[in-house]
Amino acid sequence: RKRLEMERASLGFYLTSHPVEHHRTELRAIGAVPIVQASHHSEKAVTLAGLVQEVRTFQNRKGEPAAFFRLDAGSGYADVSISPSLFSEARNTLSAKGLVLVRGTTGTDDRSGLLALKAEGLWTLEVFRTERLSELTITLPEALDARTAADELKSLLRPFTPGATSVTLNYKNPDGDSLSIRLGEQWRLRPEPELFDSLVNFAGESAIKYGFGKIDKSVHSDGSKAA
Repeated sequence: RKRLEMERASLGFYLTSHPVEHHRTELRAIGAVPIVQASHHSEKAVTLAGLVQEVRTFQNRKGEPAAFFRLDAGSGYADVSISPSLFSEARNTLSAKGLVLVRGTTGTDDRSGLLALKAEGLWTLEVFRTERLSELTITLPEALDARTAADELKSLLRPFTPGATSVTLNYKNPDGDSLSIRLGEQWRLRPEPELFDSLVNFAGESAIKYGFGKIDKSVHSDGSKAA
């Protein structure tokens, strides 16, 4: 993740990989569909992930501002339309440099032939995590003594408390029994990027499981609740 951010900062683009690839496990837990697998020919509600490119704003017949942009997922693109009501909520998200999530209905763009999406919600990945990552499940490495690993994990998690995301640990006791325990309220976390970097370094990517709540249409793209 840090290498990709340095590439973007120095070159203006990602060179060695695409952020979608780095977050593939997390996006799968969210329910995001790869653009190349989304159907062009049926009006289907999907969540897509990618980078915002080529933003074009305009006014509709009522004089209300709206927008189009291209969503870049590395292996494919989608043309996304933003209604005036969503534009007023999510205009800051359109300038995001990192991954965004778009929820909407699929179709085909008549001009480009690309997948088209009529957006109903737009979030940065960071905002989506903060609002909807309800639980992290961490499997302690079997190569480490459970007590030693637990102490190391405490030091890793503490800087990211307090927060709203609960933590469940899976581990094996000295007898080889598989156990699971949910940590107390004092260990609820803020889901910041540095936390995930540390967890992957500690336990490996496959040891981290993400528990996201369902997308709530009453929550706006900026994280605020609808009236």
